[in-house]
Parts: sequence; structure tokens; C-alpha cells
Amino acid sequence: MIVGLVLSKVPGYSETFFRSKIRGLTAKGYKVLVFAGSGERRAFERAKVVKAFPVLSNPFLQILLVFVILGWLLLSCPRRFVSLFIFQKRSGGSTWDALKTIYINGHILPFDLDWIHFGFATMGIGRENVAKALNAKMAVSIRGFDISIYPLKHPGCFNLLWENVDKVHVISDDLERKLRETRFPDWKMIQKITPAIAFENFFQKRECFHNGEERKVRILSVGRLHWKKGYEYALQAMCQLKASNIPFVFSIAGTGSELERLKFAVYQLGLEEEVIFKGKLNHEEVAKEMREADIYLQPSIQEGFCNAVLEAQAAGCFCIVSDAEGLSENVLDGVTGRVFERRDVNAMAEVILDVIRLSSESRAKMVLAAQKRVQNNFSIDEQIRKFEHFYEK
Repeated sequence: MIVGLVLSKVPGYSETFFRSKIRGLTAKGYKVLVFAGSGERRAFERAKVVKAFPVLSNPFLQILLVFVILGWLLLSCPRRFVSLFIFQKRSGGSTWDALKTIYINGHILPFDLDWIHFGFATMGIGRENVAKALNAKMAVSIRGFDISIYPLKHPGCFNLLWENVDKVHVISDDLERKLRETRFPDWKMIQKITPAIAFENFFQKRECFHNGEERKVRILSVGRLHWKKGYEYALQAMCQLKASNIPFVFSIAGTGSELERLKFAVYQLGLEEEVIFKGKLNHEEVAKEMREADIYLQPSIQEGFCNAVLEAQAAGCFCIVSDAEGLSENVLDGVTGRVFERRDVNAMAEVILDVIRLSSESRAKMVLAAQKRVQNNFSIDEQIRKFEHFYEK
């Protein structure tokens, strides 16, 4: 079976959810092609990478390139060229819009695919008719931002996509609920497949930190520095910990557009001695940070599920997360960790203080329950088995 995975770019170092899926499917005998807008044009996890045709800054050269590529496509795959043109016109597009769509998807048209799978729903906008032109099935993944935030700015953006999709993959129950609140047809197939991790790469059996120790409590967050991660709320909660005379260090691993804003917040809140920005870390470095942390904190405002939380549980961290979408399914409150209401600084601080004041035996019991649950329910082998069912059935 041949699966074409459409992404904006070749998956980065932190996008293990794509890497593990591609690696697992190719190991099962699937042929996977990655259609990416940017990134290196090289074999990736044993999958062929096909890059999109470029968008040039020079308008004259761009128009020339468009007609050259369109001419080549018309000669190399005429039936698909004409089919996509007709489908786009029937969907209400102009002739120029139809030709532009053919150019944007021209790197996909020459390939024979059984499935074309858009890694994010937003990647399917403007490509709703490509699968029909290829005589392939179409799948879409819903991961959080695409159903929770993007439609707020673009109402009705997925209506045509929902009409044409064959199957939708969601990563949590909450995202499925949000999907059904849109104009998604009731008869369309939805399958939940949660993220998964290589448990053995993170697992560590260790004792939980003890109360009354002289050393500082080590708190860790991992993720890009983006507003939806809720780091500013976390910094305010750290102020309350400091006011309660709790010795701690809060490390944030990741880079992003909010770095300057967060560093200024640290300065204004007087947390220069307590907060450390670790910057971009590779997967091995993240695993090391998790094995050394006492508490893993995920203060997100919006979060589809979060692989990092799974990894932190496997590493033996006590996980404290907000109730943003899939996080309350990722961590079971009072069983495998603690959950607080998103944006609620006081609640976050109170939960962190409660966890620090718990007996080490009580913390250890929850950490062990979390490790067992991650190992049993979020393995890559199980995820790949479900994706096989997704494509075959």
C-alpha cells in the first residue's frame, strides 16, 4: 500500500509523532511518500521526500515557472491534470485559481497513491479535490490547533474538506467532540489514535523526591515558546511558590517567538534566579532533563495531547498539566498525576504546592501508575497497529 503524507515541511527533531509513524509503517511494508513544502529533499525514515514546486519572489519568473510546470504536468499526467481542473471549477473556483491549485499540488499529481493523508487539517485547505483526481482515498489528522483555533479566524474553512474526506484521525476524545461540533457529516468515519512514544528511551525507575530536602525542587516544561503553551501563567505561579518559601528551579526547554516576552516577564517578576531557559535540545538531551526533573509542568491553554507529557511520565516525573483538550486524557487527575484548570494561576500554584507537600510514598504511587499506563496504552507498536487498521479497513 502506498501512503502519501502531506506536510508543510519535513518533520523536525521534536515531531516524533510523524517520525515514529513513518518508521513504523515502512517497517510493516508500506511505501510512504512525504510531500513537503520545505526541508531537505532526502530519504527520511526510509520514506521518499518530494518537495513542492517553489514560490519565487520575482513575479515574472514565477509566472514563467508556473506555465513551464503546468505544461510538463499536462504532458506527464494529462488525465489527473484535467480532472483536478474540472473538480476545482465545479467547486466554484476561477480558471486561474484552478491552475494555481494544480501548480501547488503538482509535486503530488505524478504519483500513484492508495491514500493521501494530510498531517494537519489545515494542509487540506485548497487540496480538497486532489485525492479524487488521483483516484485515491483521503485522510486528515486533527491535532489541536487546526480544529480549536484556526476555524475561529476562518469560519467554514473546512466545509469542502469534510465533503471530500474519507476518514479523519483524531488524537483525543476532546478533539473528536470539537470536530463533531463543526459541519462534519455524521456518517463520515472518525478514528482516535493517540500519540505514542518509545517508552524504553525515557523509562527510569527512581525514588520520588523527599519533603524537607535542602536541594531545590526541579520543575521542567518542554515545548516551543508559543502563547498557547501558557508559560506566562506558569511564571506567575512560580511567583507564588517563591512567596511560599519553596526552593525550586524552573527549566523551560524549547525555542520560539515568545522568548523575549518571557524573559522580560521573568525579569519583572523577579525570577532570574529560579527560571532557566534551556533553548533547543535534541531528543536525547530532553530525555536527560526529564530524568533529572522532579515535576513536569504543562500549563498549556490549548493542547491536542502532547507527546512530551507521555515522555515525562515514562521518565518518572510527577506530571502536572492543565485541562486543555487532550491533556486531561493524557494524565488522569489524582491517579497518574494532577490536572488544573487552564489559565488559573492560583489553581496551578496550589496543585504544585499540594504535590510538593505530599508524602514521597503518595507521589511514588502515582508516578508508578503513570509509567505503567504509558507503557501499556501508548506504545508505538500499538499505534502502528491502529494505523494499519485505519488504512486497511
